[in-house]
Amino acid sequence: MDASRRSVTIRLVLANTAAAVSLVACLGSVSLPFVGTPGAAGNEEEGSLSTGADPRPLLEQAIAQYGAGDYAGATRLLDQLIQDEPNNSEAYYYRGRAAYKLGDLEHALADLNSAIALAPQHAGAYYYRGRVHYRTGNYAEAVEDLGQAVTLDPQNAQAFLYRGRALYKLERYSEAVRDETQAIELQPGLADAYYYRGRAYYKLKQYFVTVADMDQVIALEPDNARAYFYRARAYAKVDAITRAVEDLQKALSLALPDNLRARAEALLDELQP
Repeated sequence: MDASRRSVTIRLVLANTAAAVSLVACLGSVSLPFVGTPGAAGNEEEGSLSTGADPRPLLEQAIAQYGAGDYAGATRLLDQLIQDEPNNSEAYYYRGRAAYKLGDLEHALADLNSAIALAPQHAGAYYYRGRVHYRTGNYAEAVEDLGQAVTLDPQNAQAFLYRGRALYKLERYSEAVRDETQAIELQPGLADAYYYRGRAYYKLKQYFVTVADMDQVIALEPDNARAYFYRARAYAKVDAITRAVEDLQKALSLALPDNLRARAEALLDELQP
């Protein structure tokens, strides 16, 4: 290579080296973003789900807390899950159930509404929303929601039980009898279904059938004071006074609610002048 060509080559190498050194110097003062796998960054809030994380473990933990009766603890976990997974219908469903157990019916209703909006075929959400409506005295709404529940899950004995109770409150006694009968067919040992069916039969003036249903309640729950009280009322209607008096005395010896205790004492005074 002649001297002139060697001179040009040396100048090009030196120029490129200077440019590289200059670039490295500049980069030393620039903070480049870290590129890595999701969740690798260290600036996430402690305890929150990272983007793309599997929500199932947290949901399962919340369900376990709910099953253990720790409704407040379950709610805290579900709050966290909903913050990260705002379209998780099961999270709203279980948080609504927890609120129901805690007596917070307003928040229970809001969460169950969200669960149904996200999962319109969620039988459990309709069932619990129906129970919320029942407890708030919205019996027509309860009947509608519990009707949806039994349509989606015809094996839910509790849904028939509660719809029967709501129908009773609406004075639709024959329909109440049908629902409680369905609940009994699905779950023969369901004492509450016999109890509420017996009360509906009483309203329909079928007193002997009322006695039979209260017999079933007492066989299943020997200390059910309410069953003794309503069986006594039915006995009184068919002039079985001795049996009515015995049942009233038994009811009063048990934990009879105050509102029924006053009525039982009044009926006993009437039957034993």
